[in-house]
Amino acid sequence: MALLCGFPPLENRSKPTVARLSRTRLDFPDGEAVTVRVYDGAHGINDMHRHDRAGEKAPAASFHAATLGEGMRAAIVAVRIGYKEMIDAWRAT
Repeated sequence: MALLCGFPPLENRSKPTVARLSRTRLDFPDGEAVTVRVYDGAHGINDMHRHDRAGEKAPAASFHAATLGEGMRAAIVAVRIGYKEMIDAWRAT
């Protein structure tokens, strides 16, 4: 499982801001990696997308009504404490 966070390039920001949030990914021993859940702020709203085993992305669900930075921190906490349930839900699809 990997938790990835992204930020805009340094030359494009005057102060630290969050461009996108995080992705929960499973890395298998054979080298395959699959996306389980994505937290993003692509539209200025903290959204979460579930992915299924076929790789299909579900419609966005709002998950944190605050700034993108606060949403990023909430996403990190959600993944740290709930990754097993996220993976189990993905495996059930």
